[in-house]
Amino acid sequence: MGDEKGLSTLARGPLRLLLVLTEFPPRIGGMQTHAAHLAATLVTRGHQVEVLTYRVSTRIEHSQSPAYDAALAYPVHRDLTRISHAHNLDLIESHVTRFRPDVVYASTVFYGEIRTRCGIPVVARSVGNDVLRPWIVYPFRPLARLVSTRWFEDHAYRFFRNLD
Repeated sequence: MGDEKGLSTLARGPLRLLLVLTEFPPRIGGMQTHAAHLAATLVTRGHQVEVLTYRVSTRIEHSQSPAYDAALAYPVHRDLTRISHAHNLDLIESHVTRFRPDVVYASTVFYGEIRTRCGIPVVARSVGNDVLRPWIVYPFRPLARLVSTRWFEDHAYRFFRNLD
């Protein structure tokens, strides 16, 4: 029954959509291109969109992201950490509470728990590297705040990216 109510909400017209897109421009790649086109198409179709994505992690991203984001027709929040899953769930819940979307779209299946935590529909997709590549994730609550700090994330992410 809860799903029927969620489905009727989706059929009523323009929606408020929180897009949790783990990869987003100005980084270059297939996931980033898909994310940008998805958000732009939804806005063009009349939906109110907000994007929640990873924090910038390179000098190029630091220099290019402000101008890129300012040119968009929707806000981009670069708040997610690449490491602390528990912290990301809290961040997403906070954005849901503030923005009050009708639906959360997640570009990874790992955020399906938001449906239970917030009581709104979550559409999640998982393809390519989402399935094949192990992500650097710390799934536990203890120390979640520590591993989500920019200093820890930058060092750990750099270390793991250099491993092959």
